[in-house]
Amino acid sequence: MTDRELIEQKLLRIAALKDGWAPNERAVSEQALSYFYKVFNNIDDKYMHEVEPVPHNGGLHLEWDNGPMYYSAAIDHDGTLWLFQLHMDAENDTEQEIKDPETDDLISFIMNYGVSK
Repeated sequence: MTDRELIEQKLLRIAALKDGWAPNERAVSEQALSYFYKVFNNIDDKYMHEVEPVPHNGGLHLEWDNGPMYYSAAIDHDGTLWLFQLHMDAENDTEQEIKDPETDDLISFIMNYGVSK
């Protein structure tokens, strides 16, 4: 089974989660899932490590490292996209909020900072 197929199976399980699936956790919203699917369906297979989603508070969370740097993207329940760069020196950490994100906002972030296979 390919990495893409494994993530597709995981997404089916995530989409089936109901409110309360874990303490204080909401089901992943349709807005978050819809945005993620647009990204997932348009990104190259070599970035599957970066797009493996984890459900969190009605949205989806992605994270990976690339050398000494850590990167994270969060798709909130309302569809807002948050992009984080975590440096070894915390005072250089960055975060960017994108309301009504385009598919390319996340794809570009992953392509710029991801670890392609």
